Amino acid sequence: EDLALAWKLARPVPEGEAEPHEAEDPRMGMQTALVAAMTGRWREAEELGQCMPHGFARAHASAVLAESREGRGTNTAEVQRLWQEAWEVAGTESEQFTAAAGLASSGADLPDLSHLEPLFGERVGELELLARALHAEGSDPLSLLRANVTRSPAIVVALAERYHRAGDIALAAEALRDGSAEWNDARLMAMAAGLFLEAKDHRQAGECAQEALRMAGPRWAGQGRMYALLVEAEAADGRYDRATDAALRLLELDPLDIDARWALVKCYALRGLLDLAWQALTTGGQGQPLDPRSSDETALWVMLGARSSVDPHFTGRALALTQRWRDDSDLVGKVLANLHWRAVQPALSLSEHDGEQLRTATAAYLERFPDSTVFRAVQIGP
Repeated sequence: EDLALAWKLARPVPEGEAEPHEAEDPRMGMQTALVAAMTGRWREAEELGQCMPHGFARAHASAVLAESREGRGTNTAEVQRLWQEAWEVAGTESEQFTAAAGLASSGADLPDLSHLEPLFGERVGELELLARALHAEGSDPLSLLRANVTRSPAIVVALAERYHRAGDIALAAEALRDGSAEWNDARLMAMAAGLFLEAKDHRQAGECAQEALRMAGPRWAGQGRMYALLVEAEAADGRYDRATDAALRLLELDPLDIDARWALVKCYALRGLLDLAWQALTTGGQGQPLDPRSSDETALWVMLGARSSVDPHFTGRALALTQRWRDDSDLVGKVLANLHWRAVQPALSLSEHDGEQLRTATAAYLERFPDSTVFRAVQIGP
């Protein structure tokens, strides 16, 4: 789920939701290439990689792509070679550690990592242990990893990654959950929660998220991620009251978190608590609602505002926001339906200019989408 969202946020409209200047940022290009490789979008990953300048980012993307395709036209030796190239062009200690992790997980010989110990501590020793476990001759890597999961959390993660690459997401999540119990490691439990969510096992995802929060305690930096996961898992199973509680906890952690506020808005709306949804949407904005960031948020923004906004120019603002998705006939139809409902409410004001804009937008929509099932003109009478 996280990777699918990352891809959506990184790609330009209409494929995704990134603004043109965001999609063209070289840093975004690097992250998009990595996400493409990890989500099986191999052609896109190759194209993005070819557009990147030579250096660690490009070598890293190539290695991740080869790793994701291992067994599908790429062999282990090729994966090891590409991680070695990434190591050779790494310019910082963080880049070197990333490359070393790739080398270790592919079973390659590790270079001397002693200079990384002051920055990464025991994680360096875990990589060396993982590399030794996978470098043993005459054994299947999965068997080796399963036999050594009690020796290091890094081996637990490597085992889960192998399962995940093989397409067995549920087994990867179970490996992380069991490893967390073995090592009393909240990070592993949090990773298990994310994979159970990816596998659409919402009950297990919620249970693992709650357990990770319990294990880590109140000062854990990962709280926000777990509460966000709980919002998604509980809402997916129709437990909107629990999803609301998780969204409220997110906002307690950071009242300025826009993602958390939108999560709360959506939870209230799903429960039919539209006044509270509008209140959550406008809190902190001096009465002005947060701007929507996606087509779904735009539809919800207009539906709530059409009912509750006292801004006489609300209709014009709504029509302007909708221009970003003007080719989405369903969204624009829903927006127009809500705005026409608002226009006939005696308690809600509509400026003359906004009224003219609404008539013009309506005529253009009906001409462009005459067969729309969401919003259409109906002739009354004989």
